[in-house]
Amino acid sequence: MKLGWLLALWLLANLPVSGQVPDAGAWLGYTARFKPAKRWELEVAPELRLNQNFAQIHRMLADVSLTYSPLKRLDLSAAYRFSWRNQTYFWDVRNRFFADVKYSQRLHKKIDLSYRIRYQYQFTDLALGNADTRNSDFLRHKATLQFDLPKKLTANMGAEYWQPLAPWLQGVQNRRISASLAWDQNKRHRWEIGLFEEKALNAARPATAYVFTFGHRQKF
Repeated sequence: MKLGWLLALWLLANLPVSGQVPDAGAWLGYTARFKPAKRWELEVAPELRLNQNFAQIHRMLADVSLTYSPLKRLDLSAAYRFSWRNQTYFWDVRNRFFADVKYSQRLHKKIDLSYRIRYQYQFTDLALGNADTRNSDFLRHKATLQFDLPKKLTANMGAEYWQPLAPWLQGVQNRRISASLAWDQNKRHRWEIGLFEEKALNAARPATAYVFTFGHRQKF
């Protein structure tokens, strides 16, 4: 359990402190997972996101994804996201398509390292007529360490970077550092809490957000 205590201390050390954090928020999600065939998984994942120090609904979204596992530690997936985003005086509609390739490797009997590359394509409601209507393409690189702990607990620590493919964006755009702790209630139900820091890079007005996450995954 020493590793679990170290993770808890890391989370506490990175909690937002008054006067130092531009924004703090929360992501609250649920995932329903289905297994239509031996190597296939279908997921439906609605989510609510809060910002402005937990005071405002920022986004409401739902992901639908399909994953194929040709090898034991290799996953290939494709997904679609539909979301409403709060723009203070109106809500806009956003559509996103993304595809993942994920490979994991066991470093120790209780430690796994995984790398995921994601191609992401997003567009908004083109009727809005503002700068955000420009289509955007990104590659997202994410590395994660997973630790198996006693009492059905799993700890994760990860780092992710957004690499733009759009010609009007230069350099890495986002960086996200995360940590989470998951508990397997049984074979069908998993609960997870976490915290991540996200920083906008190569921007005229760089912003940082600290986000608390809470999720429940259910297998059918």
